[in-house]
Amino acid sequence: MAVRELPGTPTFGGHIFWTEVANAGGWKVQYNKTLDTITPMNPYRLIDPNDMLWASADTAKELADYLPQFVARFSTKDPLVTKAMVQDVMLGLTKALVAAAARNAAADYGPGSKD
Repeated sequence: MAVRELPGTPTFGGHIFWTEVANAGGWKVQYNKTLDTITPMNPYRLIDPNDMLWASADTAKELADYLPQFVARFSTKDPLVTKAMVQDVMLGLTKALVAAAARNAAADYGPGSKD
């Protein structure tokens, strides 16, 4: 499934149902295991430093693959934020997402897994 863009949608910060899987420059990627298991909703989301939702995706990989498009589309929107600053944050998030995906894959197929 594709990434759903939701630029600037207010959230409550995700302190109850969401787990932070990546953080760089105040931007966060959060994961909701409940949504992943019981609904068709997207369990990963991209949140800015003001707890505004910018995008959601079904997998961490989809969100990581989307980040370069995000930088290209939104880095010129606010003159107080340079493209280099946005790229640094997105690079940090991408690295953290890749590491989180690797940890999840290892946990899914580690000792005692059902597969």
